[in-house]
Amino acid sequence: MRIRLSSPSTFVVIVVVGIFCTMHPTAQAAVVPDVGCTDAPRSDEYEIEVRQGNRRFPLFVYVTKSQWKTNRHPDTAWASFDFTGTVTVRVTRLRGKVEACRILPTSRHIQPRIVENAVEFEIDRPGFFSVEFENPPKHPLLVFANPPEKTRLEGGDPEVLYFGPGVHAPGEIQIAAGQTVYLARGAYVKGRIVGRNARGVCILGRGVLSGEDYPHRSGHLIALTGDSSD
Repeated sequence: MRIRLSSPSTFVVIVVVGIFCTMHPTAQAAVVPDVGCTDAPRSDEYEIEVRQGNRRFPLFVYVTKSQWKTNRHPDTAWASFDFTGTVTVRVTRLRGKVEACRILPTSRHIQPRIVENAVEFEIDRPGFFSVEFENPPKHPLLVFANPPEKTRLEGGDPEVLYFGPGVHAPGEIQIAAGQTVYLARGAYVKGRIVGRNARGVCILGRGVLSGEDYPHRSGHLIALTGDSSD
């Protein structure tokens, strides 16, 4: 079996990706923001805050630069969080004026409110959203609103390739049969995951797997080849 999730010219946000893996669930708070890490690339176009009741949760807004001349946009920003219940998402534009905004997908029928140089909108269930201030957008912004993380691991298990919060540059991460790669929330991993005949593997976590150090069309960020059917 061959699994290819993204080319290195883009980014991958690992959102509870599990391949034939069963583990015990972990309880979570109503809102768990991704606060990023100091050395990860940060957008200077947007700030994002999630509100629930009288609590406010600022998000780290990542940015990835385009690597190919045919890309429509010079960069793409994104942020993520886990939640249950209903939340208000506030996006502040740091450059340029907010005159209009639409939230995709249109099937969610979200009507944003413009408040000064920001927009606010409510969501009551998980989803992946594009926040667009122009059509087409000059600096795309994606918001990943995830359900609570079901499995959270710690380091120390020899069968778990664990990456904690912070920036890591391991290059190729070789995964063997029965192993798990876990990218903890706040981990920013510059590399790729490869395995051959790697049956019964898991790739989990809320961290970021980035292909920014790989040239365009140099391969896929996650490639399991051969007999990896389990």
